[in-house]
Amino acid sequence: MKFFLPPTDDPKIAYLRAAALTSSALAEPAHLACSGKLRVVNAGGVTIADKYDLSLAIDMNARSVTVDSYEPVKIMGDAKGDTMVFMADPGTIAGVSTGTLNRITGAASIHVISPIDGLRIFEGTCKQAQKLF
Repeated sequence: MKFFLPPTDDPKIAYLRAAALTSSALAEPAHLACSGKLRVVNAGGVTIADKYDLSLAIDMNARSVTVDSYEPVKIMGDAKGDTMVFMADPGTIAGVSTGTLNRITGAASIHVISPIDGLRIFEGTCKQAQKLF
């Protein structure tokens, strides 16, 4: 839905409009497309790194990160620094366990616990993306 707001010379109205637009933009999660390498560590050893792509959704309002279709995990500490750290709740036995994302370079390191594969380690770079549909 598109709407039109008539121009205004009233600074209070302009400020309220800007605040409303800014807050609605912050409400949307940021979507990132990440490309890199995936290694798997388990009782059988370490696999050779294979090319791998994944997606991230960063929700600053909920202070959470969603990796692919795994359950969201919490952003830890100060999320405004250069490196964002995210981590699952203690006792998590499957899904995303830990991760870091550099907000400047896009460098990402993400660990996922798989009951079948073992520990999956992604290392790569993320770029801003949009949903295709």
